[in-house]
Amino acid sequence: MKKFSIYCSFLLFSVHIMAQSSLPVPPFDSLNVPHFLQNNPSVGTVFRPVQSRNFVELQLDSILSTMFENGTPYTSARTLYTYRGDTTLLQNFSLSSTGELTGGYEQTSGYDAQNRVSYVEEVFLMAGGLPSTVRVSFYYYNPVYPTVYDSIRVYFKDENGVLSPNFFEDYNLVPGTSLTKSYQRETFMNSVVFHRFNVTCEYDAQQRKILQYNENINLPSGSVSLNRNITEYLSDTTVTRNETQLASGGWMPGFKSVWVLDPISTSHTQNWGYEWNGAAQDWQETIMINYTYDADNQLVLTQTRIYYENAPLYFTVVTDYVQEGYVDRITYYNDVDTTVTSALNALSQYYYSMTSTTTQPNAEKALVELAPNPAHTYLRARTEQNIQLAELYDLQGRLVMNIATEGTNVLHLHRNNLPGGTYVLRLQLENGATVSERVQWE
Repeated sequence: MKKFSIYCSFLLFSVHIMAQSSLPVPPFDSLNVPHFLQNNPSVGTVFRPVQSRNFVELQLDSILSTMFENGTPYTSARTLYTYRGDTTLLQNFSLSSTGELTGGYEQTSGYDAQNRVSYVEEVFLMAGGLPSTVRVSFYYYNPVYPTVYDSIRVYFKDENGVLSPNFFEDYNLVPGTSLTKSYQRETFMNSVVFHRFNVTCEYDAQQRKILQYNENINLPSGSVSLNRNITEYLSDTTVTRNETQLASGGWMPGFKSVWVLDPISTSHTQNWGYEWNGAAQDWQETIMINYTYDADNQLVLTQTRIYYENAPLYFTVVTDYVQEGYVDRITYYNDVDTTVTSALNALSQYYYSMTSTTTQPNAEKALVELAPNPAHTYLRARTEQNIQLAELYDLQGRLVMNIATEGTNVLHLHRNNLPGGTYVLRLQLENGATVSERVQWE
């Protein structure tokens, strides 16, 4: 666990660098969860909203995450997604090895007519499931560039529904572009601003960020700190340096990030992180990450080397996909050699369901038992309600089989001549619910 905690801290360091970079990074608007967060276990409870109105062939239903120590599971977490009209409910539950609830998180996301997130309500749960903190966020968009934030307002909500400000964010754009010219974040304590964070950005003729000033102001003490990020664009690399202003007016180096790009796809293939060693007056490597992509430019392998107490530690993340854009599982290892049982650190398995074109009445999913699954030629489905309609879809959303039902809660499914692979069995039950489960033909 010590090694994993170290890995998490350095991943956060890497996330900080990524946040300062103007390079393309893995998208944050995928149909399941953010691509970078899928490969970053250090932000386990940071979930962003998923789409709920523009239905696609598959929609994320749940994620099951398990932590391992010496190859033995010792804790797990379950994330459930429920889609109700123009809202999405996300529920995350952390369980001990004995199955006891140790904490959790609930997030309800609302969407406007343009399918943009308009509000998010977050509830943090303590052991036993009792709520500890409720936070509500409201999102406002630029009228000219509708995908760009204009402002964000975040509040704490007490047991009486009364809102008190947590922080406000405001964005100003470069005229005629969607580029952020300046940004201000004010954080409140007892409804009074106690911290202000100001950002000012500059761009080159190609609209690439070349300079960012970050000003931190502690209002009670009046202290001000200033740092800046300077970015240089070379033929196949991008270098970002962070520097802090000294009392004398000079600038002291802090950290540096070097991104190596694939000249064909512009995907990141390597990332090197350095910290400034004042004693040696030179840069000292802290982290190196190798990225490997598949033919669809999806990240499939991340190999990380970090230095802790001058010794290297190695980590590997393997991502498998159900189909393009949809993660099947993510496996985390505390080693480069993924065949060593003790190297397995965590596993996240993603489950999807087939969506309808309007609404999903199965907010409370019925239990479906499939056996055997995977199957070779035949499987049986058993539900709590009688089955009225049964259909089988491929992963492109195409109907490949209508299955005769017998008016009972048991369905017999024969493969016939279907090719091997993953399919989605969609059942309509007598209570009006629609449930979907994955079927694997071998």
